[in-house]
Order: sequence, then C-alpha cells, then structure tokens
Amino acid sequence: MAHYSYPMTDEREQLLEDVRGIVAGSREEWDDVPKSDAINAALRHLIESKQKVDI
Repeated sequence: MAHYSYPMTDEREQLLEDVRGIVAGSREEWDDVPKSDAINAALRHLIESKQKVDI
C-alpha cells in the first residue's frame, strides 16, 4: 500500500480535531484517539451513509 502525505492546513487540522472528538466520545479522551483511527471512522461513516442513500 502506498503512503501519502497531505499538507495540514488549518481547516484540515480543525476537521480532524472535530472527528477525533466524535470518535473519542469525550474531550478528555481526544489524545487517546490516533489520527488514523479518526480518519478511518470518518471514511467508514461516509461509505455507510452513501450505501444507505443508494438503497
């Protein structure tokens, strides 16, 4: 699998922090959620939402 690196703009960093908060469930647990887990959860949610719309 290829590894990609994207620049972290302020907007992208804020979006990632928002997702980490949702995945963690509480602000105190944010630091325990790796960015990769937050991205995976967001992608999974996007795909599942799209599949529900297509039904």
